[in-house]
Amino acid sequence: MMIMDDANLELAVDGCLWAGSAPPGSAATAASRVVVHRKVYRQFCDEFIARTRTLIVGDGLKCGDASGPDRTARRSCRRSSNT
Repeated sequence: MMIMDDANLELAVDGCLWAGSAPPGSAATAASRVVVHRKVYRQFCDEFIARTRTLIVGDGLKCGDASGPDRTARRSCRRSSNT
């Protein structure tokens, strides 16, 4: 992902959080790099860090957890049927 100096940082942080945690490392769409323009680097980092501290990592099927293995029952069933 690339964050330019005129980006809406709230949306940029939302997008980076989703791309990094919604598909918990198991999807090709997971973001592995974020390039941030130097003019907004510190502000982006501050907002990103503050937001990541609020995420709850745990049971992906439990309401309220932001990330975890097998975020959906369907995926869990599909994965177990493949083994």
